Amino acid sequence: MPEVVLTDAIIQKTDILEDLISSYINFDIKWLSDFKNDDNIRNFLIKLASHTATKLEFAKISALTGLSKPTVTNYLELFEKTYLIQRISVASKNPNREIVKAKKLFFCDNGILNRLAKVSGGVLFENAIYNQLHHFGALSYYALKTGHEIDFILNNESAFEVKETATPADW
Repeated sequence: MPEVVLTDAIIQKTDILEDLISSYINFDIKWLSDFKNDDNIRNFLIKLASHTATKLEFAKISALTGLSKPTVTNYLELFEKTYLIQRISVASKNPNREIVKAKKLFFCDNGILNRLAKVSGGVLFENAIYNQLHHFGALSYYALKTGHEIDFILNNESAFEVKETATPADW
């Protein structure tokens, strides 16, 4: 958000981001949907933000928020259609397998993400890389059953592993 970037004082940046989040919930969401409970929406966003750059499991989010799976699905679809979040699929040659695998969640703005939840520097860095890469084509991720993964596959051609701090195993 340009105003946030151009403002010097941290408290003003925080206030601007808080105003953006409140506007989004109180105006955009209410105008575009029939969601009535502001607290549910805000709490859902906070829980969602804490799961950025991870595989998003509907049952887990439903249990954490106390919302039904259909409500979680509706919220996610609305947030995606209003450009607050995006989800990326696992890279697979079998399209049916892509449907089964959990998608990874990313926020479209690091400032809003950081305002909603105090996530680690690594999560902010991976989210920032996502926000740069998605302009260059289709993104997916690659995962093995062992838990090892490659963070981003761009256009099924280039792989990107994102680390805030590399470990010897990453060399």
